[in-house]
Amino acid sequence: MIEYIDNFLDEDHATMMYNTMSGDDFPWYITTKVAKEDQKQDDYYFTHMFYYAPDVRSNYFDTFIKPITDKLEAKNLIRVKGNLYTNQNKFIEHPQHIDYDFKHKGAIYCLNTCNGYTAFKGINVDSVFNRMILFDPSEIHNSTTTTDKLIRLNINFNYE
Repeated sequence: MIEYIDNFLDEDHATMMYNTMSGDDFPWYITTKVAKEDQKQDDYYFTHMFYYAPDVRSNYFDTFIKPITDKLEAKNLIRVKGNLYTNQNKFIEHPQHIDYDFKHKGAIYCLNTCNGYTAFKGINVDSVFNRMILFDPSEIHNSTTTTDKLIRLNINFNYE
């Protein structure tokens, strides 16, 4: 089941997160394959690993991630990753994939509004500022880029 919650965080906190993560000093790392190894080479995005079990990997974890995982009542984190998709002057729908092949919980926190979305077996959930999307990441889904903004920015959570 897919559901979403608008206005998930306090608006000031959500705005601060967006401004920081879209600013000049936030560390992003290029990833040349969005979902699959055999993907086209021109399909890329940038990531920031906040957490990869069992370790915190980012100095931003306590400020950005902890308030969200507390609100989600996450008992065990698997991975928390920031995703920054650039406007490539064409709309790209990434390959369908699963995050992990075991049942667990997933969430995508949207940091900006754009024409990008996440697709779940024919259901498209738009990227809207301060929206939390809840889903089962062991089921097929996929992301997209954006063409109406400079970037599409979100944080992906895998947890139990």
